[in-house]
Amino acid sequence: METTNARPEKRHRIAAAAAAAVPDDVLFSNILVHLPVKSLARLKCVSRSWLAAVEDPAFVRRHLELSRARPSAVIVVVPPKDGSISFHRFRQLQVVDATAMDDSSSSSSEVELMLERAFPDGVEIDVATHCDGLIAVTTDAGETFVCNPATKELVTLPLGISCHNDCVVRDRFAAIGYDPWRNRYVVCRYFHRRYPNRAAVAEIGHEIFVLGGGGGGSWEVTEDPPPTSAIVPSTPPACIGGCFYWCTNEDVDNLSMLLRFSLHNHKFDMVPCHPGCSSDVFAFNTVSELDGKLCYTHIATERKTTSRLWMLDGGDMARPEWSMRCCIDVGDYVSCVSPLVAGGEHILLSVDEKLYLYGERSRVLEKVVDTAEVEYARSDGSKYKLGYDLYSQHYYVPYVESLAQKQPPLLHPPPALFVRAHPRLSSSLERRAAARTTAAELLLSSSTP
Repeated sequence: METTNARPEKRHRIAAAAAAAVPDDVLFSNILVHLPVKSLARLKCVSRSWLAAVEDPAFVRRHLELSRARPSAVIVVVPPKDGSISFHRFRQLQVVDATAMDDSSSSSSEVELMLERAFPDGVEIDVATHCDGLIAVTTDAGETFVCNPATKELVTLPLGISCHNDCVVRDRFAAIGYDPWRNRYVVCRYFHRRYPNRAAVAEIGHEIFVLGGGGGGSWEVTEDPPPTSAIVPSTPPACIGGCFYWCTNEDVDNLSMLLRFSLHNHKFDMVPCHPGCSSDVFAFNTVSELDGKLCYTHIATERKTTSRLWMLDGGDMARPEWSMRCCIDVGDYVSCVSPLVAGGEHILLSVDEKLYLYGERSRVLEKVVDTAEVEYARSDGSKYKLGYDLYSQHYYVPYVESLAQKQPPLLHPPPALFVRAHPRLSSSLERRAAARTTAAELLLSSSTP
């Protein structure tokens, strides 16, 4: 057909003419919803109606559903030595059916800088977690900030009620999750507090922060976790089905237990792991989401090089039903193994800051990224390597691009990009026509290999 062999300019004119005839509701719900966030950010600047359409909860939800259906990417949160934090995406690190990656995935050309933010006083990361495109990071100073790398937004949350009651607070670990009962994103924070002139034993506290203004913009103190539920330091929890799961430190040879916090009733309880999982204070067992289920990765106490992946299949939480998904021998002693993404017959794992691909059928473990050898780009165009530095750890999170926001939508749209690009377009009809043309071009460019 003529359209297939047409020049790019002619294809764009044809697409623009077709887009002009499509009603706005159909254009957004069936066509523009497939665009990446970067392109949608441009369309938000066209008019108030287009801003409202892109920020409409139904549009955001549909865009997220489509993003989840695509192969998940991986973001690494890197704290360089100059006191900044940067978010980088491995573009080709996507696990799909029967697809393996090789060392070329770690080349600098495939590591995209998504966001860089400087902290003049310096910063060190303790925990990084992810939910629907939002990444929450806790620092060793007790600060918590939430970022959407796709939209370039980053906000710092208040210090919290626990920091204003004349108590010494330490071991503050926060994580982000989704509350399906109230349709909102929540940050939960676990901490230890010690009051002057009291017993030397530290108390365990917990509080939540509702993103988007639904909680009044402040932390809400919940009931305290059980006194015996000391979590494993710097081990991120997993939020699945509206519940946070934390790994806990139990006495050696005791059954491993998980601390669970429900966003439904704001209550805590303890979930026993599989009877074959005995506790070891020297092993960093992890929890993560894998194929929509809770995955508990347990480093075998009898052989430190072996990790077993246990899946929570359901049952009463007092007697949960666990099944072993696979047993992975990394061939050497490691301190932490954490599954990131599963696809088809492969699982992408973080193993002591390196990335490995494990074939569930072949039982072959292959290293795909050695983070110490990766070149990271800076916003000024320079590049750097962290090397093997114990004080510059990497934090991997699975990533799904989304339009999810941490704050309520802006009341007024920012200056229109298309108005600046086309100063002579004074009427709203002309601006919308230009926007439709640009939207068609964005759609074509995003679908072109």
